[in-house]
Amino acid sequence: MTPAQEFFRKLKGYQTKRRQQTVGQTPYFVEVPEIYQILSEVPLKDALGCAFQPVFDIWKLGHRYEEVVSPYLMPLVLNVFDYMTEEPLARSDVLSGIDTLMDDFNNLSEDDFELHGDEILAVIEFAYAVLNQDLQQAASAVNRAITALYPGDDEESAHYRQEYLAKWGAECIAFTPNTVGQPPEEPREYRVELTRPARKMLKKIAAKDQKRIRSTINHLVVDPFPPGSYKTMKPQQGRAVKVGSQYRVLYEVDKERRTVSVYYAGLRGGIPGWRE
Repeated sequence: MTPAQEFFRKLKGYQTKRRQQTVGQTPYFVEVPEIYQILSEVPLKDALGCAFQPVFDIWKLGHRYEEVVSPYLMPLVLNVFDYMTEEPLARSDVLSGIDTLMDDFNNLSEDDFELHGDEILAVIEFAYAVLNQDLQQAASAVNRAITALYPGDDEESAHYRQEYLAKWGAECIAFTPNTVGQPPEEPREYRVELTRPARKMLKKIAAKDQKRIRSTINHLVVDPFPPGSYKTMKPQQGRAVKVGSQYRVLYEVDKERRTVSVYYAGLRGGIPGWRE
């Protein structure tokens, strides 16, 4: 059995487990046909470049939460990028990176599997898509990457996924080689940072609820003033956004530096001196 065949055998088992986990919940994000249509609108090389963006955004998650799901994830992302840009990297090097990352995936704990399974699989699927020049597989990798970026099973997370997909699709179709070398536009996204106390709080929360909170935090990158958010004065000036009825995310926005600092992510009743 080849490494690719072994991967897809394991992937089928993962998808079966995922379906069992989501019975009665918001359906797993399956927009592959729509993503494939978007990728088909541009030349193959550009399409794979567009598909790389959501996969690369996964790397940013590790920095945001200071979590290294696998030390082999980012090296594979960089190897695939070098391979795409025709750097002197052998196909066998990429396949070796896939095998190493798959070994880590197979050893994930239940909680890590719940929180990070899609992150690892998105990178592996994209690597195979590049090696095989396969748009259908690239579309599947993009689908899984967006799910990893906004992983909650609630309606709000589903809305964030659709919003990201629409934005990514518009940018992908608008992409032209003529933009290369032009001055970069002013960044539209914010850099989201979590304080150490906020990261510690988040890790104590059950995986299912963590995913919903992470979706909300990740969305602050594109909109730090989402509908339903509001100003706070205590324990410090800033903003708050609800995550269901139980949880709150408190943060400060610096418009000049285009940064968002999350200093609380947890139960609404766990903030000393604060009330809504």
